[in-house]
Amino acid sequence: MTLVAGSEIADDTIVMRELKGSPLSTVEFDWDFTTLMEGINTNIVGIAAAAGGVTTYNMIAGQTTLTVGTELTTSALEIVFLSASVADELLRIKGGGNGDIKVFIMGNDNVTVVRNDSYIKTKNPLLNPNFPMSTGDVIGLVNNGGISGTTTYGTWIEIFRSLQV
Repeated sequence: MTLVAGSEIADDTIVMRELKGSPLSTVEFDWDFTTLMEGINTNIVGIAAAAGGVTTYNMIAGQTTLTVGTELTTSALEIVFLSASVADELLRIKGGGNGDIKVFIMGNDNVTVVRNDSYIKTKNPLLNPNFPMSTGDVIGLVNNGGISGTTTYGTWIEIFRSLQV
């Protein structure tokens, strides 16, 4: 069995975490995946910094919504180093415009991105609709249908995820 980073199997949180240290987790696979993700993370942070969109944010207890223009910047591309003081669920992102991209890099194990077709759509809705994130995990979301500066927020759709395995 060959696992390919970015495949449906590789994208599934549970499967990837269980593969770590198993016979299927080969040195070659770990090296390729890790090197690739380190390169992507380094490049995307540099691009976002040049565009003015790098944020560090710690969700407060019970917070379920992040708002563009308040907790998040209005940049079209933003890297968000996100953590939470206690276990919290990210249920909604308010604001943003069509095509805006927010890349969340987790600073701890306290945030779960929750699928809700009206606000956030994650991959694998039947197998693993919510994404309980661990330190170093990354999820990229793109806004579909939002109109900046209005109450038409659109839906944030997952475009990729990377697990820190």
